[in-house]
Amino acid sequence: MKSNRINLRMTVAVAVLILFGRALHAQIVVSGPTCVMAGTPYLYTFQGDINQQSLQSCVTGGILIDSSSSCIDGKYGTTAKIVWNTSANTGSLNVSNTSASGLVRVNITRGLSPGLIDSSRKFQHLDTVAIPKALQCAAATGGHCAPVYTYQWQISTDALKWKDITGGATQNLILTRALKQTTYYRRKVTEKKSGGIAYTIIATLEVYPYKY
Repeated sequence: MKSNRINLRMTVAVAVLILFGRALHAQIVVSGPTCVMAGTPYLYTFQGDINQQSLQSCVTGGILIDSSSSCIDGKYGTTAKIVWNTSANTGSLNVSNTSASGLVRVNITRGLSPGLIDSSRKFQHLDTVAIPKALQCAAATGGHCAPVYTYQWQISTDALKWKDITGGATQNLILTRALKQTTYYRRKVTEKKSGGIAYTIIATLEVYPYKY
């Protein structure tokens, strides 16, 4: 009796392993970027249990470059070229045939935007004794699906040659002293994961002599 139970357990274990192996085999692995830039073409490849006669690749949140529809069949091979939509935040590529399927999900980001300086502070007309209003600037956006930004304000007297402001690694810039001449400011934004760099539009602070 004990021997029969052991044999039964071994038979069940072997059957489970066979079914598990078949399940693993009946998969399609879709490889390609999962953090993507909207409007940029990307290539995805398929591996696994692929039957090209019944293979179909369908995308949401993007456009298949080789097709005018959202799906293509196996005649295009085991790859898909996709441009992800600028109007979507997420997307997916589903690859399937009669015996297996595979899926990849993506997060869609946009190009790095440095943020806008408040329009009421972007142009200031000052005399030589007036302290400028703080330069307020919106946070940066885009550049990566999980971006990390650093800010650095820069200063120039000709809008051509720029230098970093000590203590200016902040989102907004507080100015504590009057200016002696017309001065220009901008904020440099670096997205650390991608290495992308962008600059805001220039803020112009025009200075006129104080009239006694």
